[in-house]
Amino acid sequence: MNATNVQSYFSRGYPAHWIFVLSLCGIYLGLLYGLYVPDWQFEVQQAIHLNGPWNSTYIVKKVTCGVIGDLGPACNSAGMIDRYFLGSEHLYKKPAYRNLKICQTSEVSDLDNLPSWCQAPFDPEGLLGSLMAAVTCILGLQYGHILVRVEDHKDRLRYWLLFSVSFFSLGLFLVFIGHPLNKQLYTVSYTLLTTGSAGLTFCALYLLHEYQDESL
Repeated sequence: MNATNVQSYFSRGYPAHWIFVLSLCGIYLGLLYGLYVPDWQFEVQQAIHLNGPWNSTYIVKKVTCGVIGDLGPACNSAGMIDRYFLGSEHLYKKPAYRNLKICQTSEVSDLDNLPSWCQAPFDPEGLLGSLMAAVTCILGLQYGHILVRVEDHKDRLRYWLLFSVSFFSLGLFLVFIGHPLNKQLYTVSYTLLTTGSAGLTFCALYLLHEYQDESL
């Protein structure tokens, strides 16, 4: 952006968007790593056969946690928040965690030998993940601001690439220092890497479109 565009960008309150993004990321990380997750239990429906027709009953399963900052499928704070505010009965009954090798079995009778959390509900689009979904929307909005405020095509590409490479690099850095790339938890690294990848793809498509227009 030239000096006029930069001044216009800041005068329109766009920096408030970045402050909001940082605030949401801070809240997300604080809740994800800072909340204590106690032991918890849930009910699972199971069919039984006792000298007669098959019947269904509910069995209580217990998950042992008592940890802080665990990002595994059993004891993460995202699931705890959803269970507390939404209730287990309103969560997704077949989460992706069930596809893990440790949760696979071909016999119904072997279900009791699996970790109890393999049958637990979990919603990847829960309350905590919604914070990072909002961050993704706000980051995407900045690309639209550049489209509106910058008229030169090369300048648009330059700043879109700056955003995209920065997001992607920061996401890789977070993965490198130990913040995992986890779609189910919608981690900050996942948000940045997917946003950066989408931005780079958008730049490539925009460049292709402009090249075709010039060749006509």
